[in-house]
Amino acid sequence: MKTKIGLVLSGGYANGAYEYGILKYIEDNKDNLEIEYIIATSIGALNAAAFLSNRLDLAGEHWRNLNFTGFKSFYKEIIKSKYYETIIHNIVDTKMISQSTTKIYVTATAYPSLELKYFKLNSKGDRYIKNVIQAAISVPRLMKEVTINGKRYMDGGIRDNIPIGLLRSIKTDTPAYIVHFDPMSIKSRIKHESIENKIHEIQFVEKGSRYLNGIFNFSGENISKLYKQGYYDASIIFNKPGDEGTIPDKKTEFQLRHLKNAFFIVSRLNTIMERLKGEQG
Repeated sequence: MKTKIGLVLSGGYANGAYEYGILKYIEDNKDNLEIEYIIATSIGALNAAAFLSNRLDLAGEHWRNLNFTGFKSFYKEIIKSKYYETIIHNIVDTKMISQSTTKIYVTATAYPSLELKYFKLNSKGDRYIKNVIQAAISVPRLMKEVTINGKRYMDGGIRDNIPIGLLRSIKTDTPAYIVHFDPMSIKSRIKHESIENKIHEIQFVEKGSRYLNGIFNFSGENISKLYKQGYYDASIIFNKPGDEGTIPDKKTEFQLRHLKNAFFIVSRLNTIMERLKGEQG
């Protein structure tokens, strides 16, 4: 009998290679594991789309073809060259996603209201699915917002990079595995809530690396390391039914060591949001 799970895939640019490793393990063990639903944002949305399109191997080729580090190179190789359009074209099979038995929800942020929107992609058309995925990865101020149903949307990660809000309304007892890269645990967000018991946290924070440097490290060495770590961690977590799910070596003292990075990230996102709000006026 297959074990049913739910997945929440967060944003994190290069760190998405870790999610790719987890998804690849699940694909390789599909006789034992079944994903009932996926909730994803930013790079997580691309990974989820590749998985449901049965094109994870092709997505892996794209991951391995990226070989640069730093924000400037990210802007040149991904944003300016519109490489994301090539990736969406190659790895997204909208028919398979639309007809998938796995429910998939992708988040994007409305502009200029900054409201977080969850889009369900099942039973939707080609253009709708591609627009939602592109909106989910549209970096504010670097990429244009994407129009969906007459409204403009951009990267869902700027409002909630770990999109667990929908779990409060999904009517299922299937446990959710939250994959994220934040040095802070999500437990404080769900403490004493009804969803607490069905959430398992897969928290990957690389020791000795500043978060903002890590998310733009697309070097071949780093991508390979992240993929292998994700695959390995999944092999441990999903072979322990009922286990909490958190990777054992993510100690509290290690999280605190990276706390200043977390506050810095939040500050940067708040600054972006304030500027966007100012444009409304």
